Order: sequence, then structure tokens, then C-alpha cells
Amino acid sequence: MIDKEYTLNREKLDKMEEIVKLFHEKLARVYENKLFSQRAVRLILEVLNENDGISQNDLARYTSLKGSSISVALNALEAEGYIVREKDIYDMRSMRVYLTEKGDDVNKEVKYLYNFVEAKALKGVSQKLDKSLNDALNIILENLSKQKNQG
Repeated sequence: MIDKEYTLNREKLDKMEEIVKLFHEKLARVYENKLFSQRAVRLILEVLNENDGISQNDLARYTSLKGSSISVALNALEAEGYIVREKDIYDMRSMRVYLTEKGDDVNKEVKYLYNFVEAKALKGVSQKLDKSLNDALNIILENLSKQKNQG
């Protein structure tokens, strides 16, 4: 028999999962290129926006993505002309990743679309409730991260 506390917690997790799914579906519909609906691509663009010319190793550290996920996303972004990779002049074993003009433009578009979708999602939610939700999610994330590190 499943206890009531577990059922209530599972309902919350299901709702959070559904919200994330709907958010990304809406984003993918608004922005037709499926490439930008991929989490790894979005994280990489976000990091490059703040740290253009970062090494691939640092990119992995900043995004917490696996090397294979980074490689696949970077290959796709490079093939579409959004980024370029160049050897580090101080360490020939290392590659640096740079946004192209096209990448910078699309990064601005993606940010705009995120804000647009977020505004639609939070319609009717007060700033106070939004802050409370954000605070609660930060606590949940911190608790789960601690649990993950403890094994």
C-alpha cells in the first residue's frame, strides 16, 4: 500500500515534470529550429554568452554536461554556423569555443523567447508568489544536490 505522503510528493514531482515539458514544447513551437530545444545546446549558448572563448573543458565544468553531450551539441552548433572552435594558442591540446555573429544573434533570440514563454507561464502569479516558488525550488535543488553527493 502506498502511503498518502508519497502520493502527495509524487503529485508535486509530476506537476514539475509536466511544467518543464510544456515549457520546452512551447519554446520549440515558438522557435522552429529543434536544435534549440535541446538542453545541452541551451546551456552551452548561455555559458558562451557570458564566457565567449571558453575552453571545452571549462564548458563541461560550467554546464555539468558529459563530454559526449558537449561534443554532440558543439558539432551541431558548429555545423549550423553558430560557433567556431579554435586551438588555444597557449595550450595546443585545448580547444576554445566562440560564438559567431549568427550565434550571438540566435542567443539573443533564445533569451527573448525564454522571457516570452516565462511571462506567459507566470501570468497571474504575483511577484511575491514567484519569489516564494523560486525560493522553494532552490531549497529543493539544494536538498537533492546534497543527497546526490552523499550517495
